[in-house]
Amino acid sequence: MPLTGKARFKKATLRGYKQIWTQHLAPHFAKLTLQEYEPHLGTRFLQSLTGTHSKCTLKHIKVCASSPFKRALIEQRIKTNPWRDLQMPDDAIESSRTEHHTLEEAENIISALVAHVDCQLIMALSCFLGLRRGEIAGLRWEDFDATHAHIRRAVDNFGQVDTPKTEESIASLPLIDQVRVPLELWRRQSKRPKEGWVFGSRNATPVDLHNLAARVLRPHLQGGDCVRCDRKLKKSRSALEGISCWTARRMYDGRRSNWWQLRRRAGFAPSSVDDDDALNVYKKQITPQALSDGMKLYEAKMLKASK
Repeated sequence: MPLTGKARFKKATLRGYKQIWTQHLAPHFAKLTLQEYEPHLGTRFLQSLTGTHSKCTLKHIKVCASSPFKRALIEQRIKTNPWRDLQMPDDAIESSRTEHHTLEEAENIISALVAHVDCQLIMALSCFLGLRRGEIAGLRWEDFDATHAHIRRAVDNFGQVDTPKTEESIASLPLIDQVRVPLELWRRQSKRPKEGWVFGSRNATPVDLHNLAARVLRPHLQGGDCVRCDRKLKKSRSALEGISCWTARRMYDGRRSNWWQLRRRAGFAPSSVDDDDALNVYKKQITPQALSDGMKLYEAKMLKASK
């Protein structure tokens, strides 16, 4: 963009668009011109995908397919957008329910990582503060003070430091003991640095959490060879009770758990854990004071459960 010199979309977004185009839309559009394309072609196309793709994926495909026609309409190359009023197939399969950790499961996961305090902190930030994977990787020691964690940046899947996913994600989150304790232990183990990446690599860059999850976190939870422990580990049954196969995505489940529990502590009864619209509205409406109060109630609940 001329005003900022930055790309209009993040790399992950562009990668998603390119994947949809290459896998689905390029073969579908083939050699048709914009003027030749008709709405019934799009309807038939989406219907052909209902057996192999979820409703959520179909929505992404529809948005991507509609974009070139929307642009052509603005430039007056066509008179209507054939994808604008296209209805989703009635028999489209709903996406599977997004998992979340219970407080007990979150605590068990962190306990299973007792040999690696940095990994405990990573999971605590995910489960108890609700940070995304990229926001955790982007943390610097300067982002913490005595009472808050200040989220200012994120690291994308390409290792590039950028802004967080949304404006609402740029926030100051109250620290609770479940995060403060592993944070101070990791600070002490790291020789009390005052600046730099909290989770840094040997090259002084943010750590690759995909790599860390595969080589350290997963073996301690699911069994296997941990590169740090230099030994084969057994599966931690208590840490994964009720949870499917461990992957880096479990960090996202931890994020969902935080907001779900926080809504409950603040008096908002969630209708569904995967009710994304309601969850996003709640996060935007909550005030800093309400967030602080909710986190205190959340912390008290965890302290009571641990006794």
